[in-house]
Amino acid sequence: MLNTLMLLLACWSHLPLDQHVKGRVLIIQATLVSVDRAPPASVVDNVTSWLSGRAPNRIDRGVLKISAVLKAPDATVAAPGTVPLLMPAIDQEQGRSTDFTFQPGASGIWLLIPTPGGWTAMRPDDLQPITQLDAIRTHIAEQAR
Repeated sequence: MLNTLMLLLACWSHLPLDQHVKGRVLIIQATLVSVDRAPPASVVDNVTSWLSGRAPNRIDRGVLKISAVLKAPDATVAAPGTVPLLMPAIDQEQGRSTDFTFQPGASGIWLLIPTPGGWTAMRPDDLQPITQLDAIRTHIAEQAR
């Protein structure tokens, strides 16, 4: 419930699908099969964040099971296979309105960018429904020309 409320309070401008596809390095059809939650923040993390006014950067690590690769930076990402999905920790004490997370079982077309140690979805619509598959394939083909 709280995550839904936070998402509703966030400011997300509409991004046309063709621009969205263009701005992503990795586009895969996949399912989030597991999420390892970040350990609780330590006392040092909490004091440091209080002094700096910034939340500790705690990351939940998910695993995406790939069923198809639509766009990839190189041949190291293949189906079947897996890639790590990095997300802000779901239980951040000082979360931002732009923080969001995905739950195991989330499935569809993932539009991702690289981050150190894995891949990240930057927007809630970085997970597109499977019904968008043909449109996404069309945009990828048009941009490859």
